[in-house]
Amino acid sequence: MVATTSCLLRQGDFAALDVDNLVEELEALVRGEKSAVESLTINIMTHLLYWQYGIY
Repeated sequence: MVATTSCLLRQGDFAALDVDNLVEELEALVRGEKSAVESLTINIMTHLLYWQYGIY
């Protein structure tokens, strides 16, 4: 489905797009990216605290 949507977007065939599905996919992507950034930020902060207090 993603390949089809991508192809339709590239061709500019917006009338044939499954807009509801596209919106759901974009929202899921944003949630995943937000979660990844949050996880990496926590990991970096943890390592900085370890480094600051000489736990390593």
